[in-house]
Amino acid sequence: MQAILLDRDGVINHERAGYVKSWQEFEFLPGALSALQRLATLNVPILVITNQSAIGRGIVPLERVTAIHEQLHKAVTDTGGRIDAFFVCPHHPADGCFCRKPKPGLLLQAAQQFGFMLEQAIFIGDAITDFEAANAAGCQAILVQSGRQGMSLEQLLVGVPLPPLIVADLAAAVDFLLRSA
Repeated sequence: MQAILLDRDGVINHERAGYVKSWQEFEFLPGALSALQRLATLNVPILVITNQSAIGRGIVPLERVTAIHEQLHKAVTDTGGRIDAFFVCPHHPADGCFCRKPKPGLLLQAAQQFGFMLEQAIFIGDAITDFEAANAAGCQAILVQSGRQGMSLEQLLVGVPLPPLIVADLAAAVDFLLRSA
């Protein structure tokens, strides 16, 4: 394993219908901070890969999302965890960019910047689009049920050849990774 890639909303924090627009609206999912602390024991980059269409929709400025990520980074670091970088797609879904998941642009950018092979990386997400981005990049995926698609993930993946591992949350994904390392 050469890298851990994490979606943000639904994996690290509660996903809000109206988007996370400030640090005050950011709410860690139960067990996420301790899971990030345990992940930090692995000697691989830990990278957040996130679509933030609220920027492209004009709901929140890029500077505020950057500030949220700075505070997220501090909270994780203060508890002994680690996030090495954030890769953000700021575009509106209609823009057709290459970085918005399910396209693999952000994963490819992360691999180039950190010098790892995507085939040796794990992407932990909460949605089919995360699985599709991982698949398009040649990356292994683990899906968590703590996000927007929750318990329907298994139904959504019916008929998919080689479906990803589905676990309850980030803590369960980290348990699996640490047992496998």
